[in-house]
Amino acid sequence: MRELLILAVLCQGLFATSSPVCRIYADKAAADEAVYLINKLHHHGYKFKLDSFTLDKSLPGQPLCLTQLTLTLSETNCHIVNPKPFDECEVRKEADTPVTAKCNVSLCDGGEKPGIARLVCDTEPASSEELVRRCPDCPTLLPLHDPEGLESVKAAIEKFNKDSTQTSYFKLLEVGRLRTQYNMAFGMSHFAEFAIVETECPVSVKNEEKPACKPKCSNETHHGFCKSTQLGNGDLTVDCEIYDIQNTTQHPHPPFHRGKHCRHHERHRPGHHERGEHEKVLSIEVLLIMEALLLMEVLLIMEALLLMEVLLIMEAHLLMEALLLMEALLIMETMTIRNLTLSSLNHHSKGCPPVNLSLQDLRNA
Repeated sequence: MRELLILAVLCQGLFATSSPVCRIYADKAAADEAVYLINKLHHHGYKFKLDSFTLDKSLPGQPLCLTQLTLTLSETNCHIVNPKPFDECEVRKEADTPVTAKCNVSLCDGGEKPGIARLVCDTEPASSEELVRRCPDCPTLLPLHDPEGLESVKAAIEKFNKDSTQTSYFKLLEVGRLRTQYNMAFGMSHFAEFAIVETECPVSVKNEEKPACKPKCSNETHHGFCKSTQLGNGDLTVDCEIYDIQNTTQHPHPPFHRGKHCRHHERHRPGHHERGEHEKVLSIEVLLIMEALLLMEVLLIMEALLLMEVLLIMEAHLLMEALLLMEALLIMETMTIRNLTLSSLNHHSKGCPPVNLSLQDLRNA
């Protein structure tokens, strides 16, 4: 299992006082919005489609009311460089060892409308053992760093550039999949899927200069997706689909995209004006997320200090009450002792008859 994405997004009205009753109604529209954000913001691999979702619970609380969703996503055949909307992509077949994603989504009701508070996804490929049991002749997955698989990718890229009608040299962007299969006639064959990117170098660039070729700026470059097959006897075929230049937010930005200073221009996709506006707001929110989290930590610290102060005040009040009680008990004890003393004196004086002595008697005495 590997982590696909950890995303924290600042909800609108994050620190607004929330209603004690959760107003979020988690339906398929909310799940679809979460899938849209997942495909929008993860920068490697393939797009995903919603398979199923469940509503876990709603948690009223401060400062947000959170609703928890669990999503199950299926991997499609569309790489992220493919501009096709994810809901139009085909789900990968079982024989291709598809990847499944499990996502936990927190919806927040912190303002005028609900939003995504947090996304956490983990991905796991289908069991290779199960695939072998069901389809023993199907190709099996290889690690993306497999040396022989990468050599087949390198050879496929060189073949594409050699046979291509493109004017620019294309280089590897990332490897999407590597698979292998043994055949009695051809030996061990390798199947690869990988994304490529247009560089500043011409297609006729010399071999020794190719490693230094840098991709064009994202708003000027073409991306492509290729599938290659290299048989055990060395025969190689490669088929690449080159896409038109797209909005820079649609593609990954690996380190080698920073070869020169690039200016990025925002554009809306046709028919997606509302989502374009949402994306602008989302970009601002993502930039502010760390500041928001720090502010939340400060608020929590202040709340803890306030709680300590309240506890100290309560303790002081209890101490004062105890002192007053002790003082009252002391007064009561003093009065009791006094009453007992007077009672004792009165008791002794009752048994003594009065003595009448004259002045002469006193003198004689």
